[in-house]
Amino acid sequence: AGAFPKDGPSAGVTITLAIASLLSGRRIRAGFAMTGEVTLRGKVLPVGGVKDKILGAYRANLKHIVIPQANAKDLLELPAEVKEHLSFYPIEHVSELLDLALINDFDEVDSPVELLEDSIPLHELEPIVEPSPSEVEQ
Repeated sequence: AGAFPKDGPSAGVTITLAIASLLSGRRIRAGFAMTGEVTLRGKVLPVGGVKDKILGAYRANLKHIVIPQANAKDLLELPAEVKEHLSFYPIEHVSELLDLALINDFDEVDSPVELLEDSIPLHELEPIVEPSPSEVEQ
């Protein structure tokens, strides 16, 4: 009673992948959508709303979907048309995601997964919202 529902843990795998990419200098393959909570030891935990997340990825024309192994049962709820256009990767540990989504220097450019050719290195990105002068002074 009185507890607030947690919001955001399903981005754990995404945040982990982004940090791993930044620290390793390896790019992330394009066309991936992912969801899953991550423990401190790297175990990927199930999340809610997987069907809606997959349908959103389908509408966004993403082709590769990474979900927690424990959410694999949620794939039964998807329309056949959606399932035939997507590749699913149920994972139990975040290391499986790193193997799937990070590009090695020796990977061929014409791998089955398209590479994002016009990607901008993170350190070259400009902030989306500039802080106001009053926020800078504080």
